Amino acid sequence: MENTRLIMKGFFYPHWNITHTDESKSIFENLQDSPLFHSHFFKKDYPNNLHSATEFKDFQKAKDRIMLAIKNEERVMIYGDYDVDGTMGTSILTKTLQALGAKVSYRIPHRDRDGYGLKNHLIQEIHDRKVSLIITVDNGINAVEQVDFANSLGIDVIITDHHQPQEKIPNSYALINPKQETCTYPFDELCGAGIAFKFCRELLLTSHVYTKELEDEILGLAAIATVADCVPLIDENRLIVQAGLDVLKTHPNEGIKELCKIAKIPLDTIKSDTIGFQIGPRINASGRLDHAYNSVQLVMGNPDMPQKIEKLNETRKLIVQEALAALEDNMPEKNTIIILKNPGWPAGIIGLIAGRLCEKYALPTLALQEKEHDLVASCRAPEGFDIFAFLQNFTQYFDHFGGHKQAAGLSMKKEKFDDFFAAATKKSKEILEKNPIQKTLEIFSRIKVEEISQQFLQTMARGEPFGMKNEKPLFLLTPPSSIQWKHISERKHTRGEFYTDTGEKISLIRFFSEECQHLFQNHTPITLVVSIQKKTWNNQDYIDMEIKDILI
Repeated sequence: MENTRLIMKGFFYPHWNITHTDESKSIFENLQDSPLFHSHFFKKDYPNNLHSATEFKDFQKAKDRIMLAIKNEERVMIYGDYDVDGTMGTSILTKTLQALGAKVSYRIPHRDRDGYGLKNHLIQEIHDRKVSLIITVDNGINAVEQVDFANSLGIDVIITDHHQPQEKIPNSYALINPKQETCTYPFDELCGAGIAFKFCRELLLTSHVYTKELEDEILGLAAIATVADCVPLIDENRLIVQAGLDVLKTHPNEGIKELCKIAKIPLDTIKSDTIGFQIGPRINASGRLDHAYNSVQLVMGNPDMPQKIEKLNETRKLIVQEALAALEDNMPEKNTIIILKNPGWPAGIIGLIAGRLCEKYALPTLALQEKEHDLVASCRAPEGFDIFAFLQNFTQYFDHFGGHKQAAGLSMKKEKFDDFFAAATKKSKEILEKNPIQKTLEIFSRIKVEEISQQFLQTMARGEPFGMKNEKPLFLLTPPSSIQWKHISERKHTRGEFYTDTGEKISLIRFFSEECQHLFQNHTPITLVVSIQKKTWNNQDYIDMEIKDILI
């Protein structure tokens, strides 16, 4: 399908290049030309097309050590992380080792008090509890000093992680990470819980305790983490999410089921968007504002957790809204990098602030929480800018540092901030002057009102699950002049409704529309960039469009 590149300005993203397909074709002709109709990519083939977990470097070594620990009744500690990926991965390993008969418990660091990853004081606590084997999830690949400390106490460490290794690798008993250079595993984009799932599935398949029910349960948890951690939905990530969505719709983990009930999320409507915008943020809320133990306990069956997590999520939304509103009035000049710090920001929301600003301004963004003597940063970058590689230029300023191309975290002493700020600003300017970020908003096709139908939605559904590297298609739409717009939720959002000639109800919404509400007034002709999906309300289906931008 030939794409025509147009340079069109959007209201929200005027710095983006907006491209779209041949307007001479109808929407169905464009769909017929697309992979949605004929690519094997969209077939469901779980578990046949999964790679074998035995291809992980150190798989057999890690398996043998775990089996020895079970045989000898050693105490095993799963050491996770406080985000969705870490808590779901911790739950996957804990449930699996429990089924295998291990004496297993779990430890999640507190985001604010402990920070990310293995910490010596927590390793000492684990040693005091007579633990002889630690298995990390979603962390550990850069914990060189901490693994050495564990070794000195007689504790073996098995690292399972998906983050990018730095130059020096920890001296762990075994290391499961497809990103390490010496690993020949054919796919290196699994999230931390995805690696835990592949590892645990193989342990179960070769054991006497395997059940399809347990595989399905940990598969559903892996699907939640895969979507929430924003890894590419290709290769076996896609298989995990496809099959995991089926599990979540029909027989999910009981804690997840109860959380969805409280949040009024119908199980039979769960899609990747549902995880990304509704389930994932709720699970994350406990680690952001309280303790991520809540999220693991949710999955492990604590009946008090669904209600508690729902309340924490409501608080999280309010704090972020207030922080972003305050920033809009006090934003510094936006040049080549955004670096902001504030003593009032909880550590749990700085990633959300960095992500929102990075998306809005298409610039690398660092949001820092100020502590008494330290700064903790969450870093985000748009595609085309490798934030992990960028920050490696300044490791002399950091106490801790790690991450991926588009997201990273670090901590530093306060007195080093000014020198880091100057060096980072200078370096980012050099990089972006040579290679400016070219953000592209790709439009699949222009769509006419008369082309919108349930048949169209059924065709679109063949592309699910949508996510990283398989983004939900966007369309250009000129809404009818008769549409009635109204501002809702204390004028934060704008909604419009109309009916097609065939009686289809179409609903459009623009979230956080305060700055553009004038464009909806007086029936001004506008062209919208929209995503399209089916929604159900009061047992009635309708077509819902989210307005991503407005062409001006």
